[in-house]
Amino acid sequence: MIQDYYNEVSDKDITTGLILSYQTAGDFARWNCHWHGLLLEGGFDEKGDFIFLPISDTKQMTELFRRKVIKLFEDKKLINQDFAKNLLSWKNSGFSIDNSVRIYSSE
Repeated sequence: MIQDYYNEVSDKDITTGLILSYQTAGDFARWNCHWHGLLLEGGFDEKGDFIFLPISDTKQMTELFRRKVIKLFEDKKLINQDFAKNLLSWKNSGFSIDNSVRIYSSE
């Protein structure tokens, strides 16, 4: 999903890197499945040049992720087409991306 997003935003085929960790609980060990990730803000093009793609507005990335997850569930026959359309119509989808924590280079 990140790769697709970066390719679309940069209008190039770039290679990026990330580390993801799946979490099943939130505060007080209650069920709250979610992901934590460290990712490059951009990637490398075919020449080896780094293309910086700062993530300042996460709305577009959140919507792409939401649509890909719903499509995956539909393709795997976990939900039907009507239910997928219903999910896509929800104003508050339950999907979010928080990019408030950043790790900056020391150089």
